[in-house]
Amino acid sequence: MSGEAEPKGQGFALDLLSFKDLETIPDLEWVIDGWIPKGGLTMIYGPPKSGKSFIVMSLVLALDHGERWLGHRVVGRCRSLYVALEGRSGLKIRSEAWHEHFERDVEAGHALIQTGRVNLAEYEHTGAIIDAVIEHGIELVIIDTLAKATSGMDENSAKDMGRIIDQTRRIQEETGATVILVHHTGHGDTNRERGSSSLSGAVDSSILVKNGKMSAPLVKDGSTPEPVHFKLKQAGQSVVALPMSSRALDGYDGSNEDGLQDDLEKIRNVLEGEGRAVSKNAIHHQIGGNRQRIIGSINVWVERGFLTKTTDGRSQLIGLPG
Repeated sequence: MSGEAEPKGQGFALDLLSFKDLETIPDLEWVIDGWIPKGGLTMIYGPPKSGKSFIVMSLVLALDHGERWLGHRVVGRCRSLYVALEGRSGLKIRSEAWHEHFERDVEAGHALIQTGRVNLAEYEHTGAIIDAVIEHGIELVIIDTLAKATSGMDENSAKDMGRIIDQTRRIQEETGATVILVHHTGHGDTNRERGSSSLSGAVDSSILVKNGKMSAPLVKDGSTPEPVHFKLKQAGQSVVALPMSSRALDGYDGSNEDGLQDDLEKIRNVLEGEGRAVSKNAIHHQIGGNRQRIIGSINVWVERGFLTKTTDGRSQLIGLPG
């Protein structure tokens, strides 16, 4: 083979543009102004039991019915494919709760749900998603969660994550749909996504859901939107995510909010460590500090729906929502 010239560029050509040609590229459009770019790749992530499931459900249904999403206007109704691979048993009651609260007819919606196995690492699975998107006129695909949709892959491996990113890009390029990946935060750092940093480098926007607040750590094209504080309000047998004012949250002004957020994280750590509901005194005993403040914080987060309150017949017990 020595001396033979290697084939150059066969079957491939560059798509060259001038700077003048850039003027013909359409301006950026949004699914949700400032949060989710149309046709882009967005990551919604947060710790377990942070409210992600209710945030995602509210997004799907708000787009399906043209309802506001946590106080933000949707650009227009669009049909979603919700690949729900976690918490299947809770989908029905979450849907019923949302429709009951917003007084919407479930039969008026057009979103589709996939609860069976899907693995983005398998080429034919991604192909099946693409076929469904094209056949049903889907405009937005939500993969919930990334971990469940990447069985056999190492999320800490840049190579494996790169393969998954390629498959999500394939969905976008072949259908024009917006893709949202729902992911968990790291075990040690609850402010960043779990696994390889190649994912955060690939997304067009990211949304962090943590301790009753939704923020946008990354928006590649556009200005960063103001964070949204939300609460989980009881509706039917479940709860719905609703926006709250960041200036006056249940009687607390903005100066108290950072302390409340810190307290909730400490309370959650206690409850996750116990693995069961415990008394307010037991929570304070493990956290320490000012008892009145900790008890007050527990009461605020119970009212907002991020902690539950039950009784064993003798005392109140505080737990995490299911």
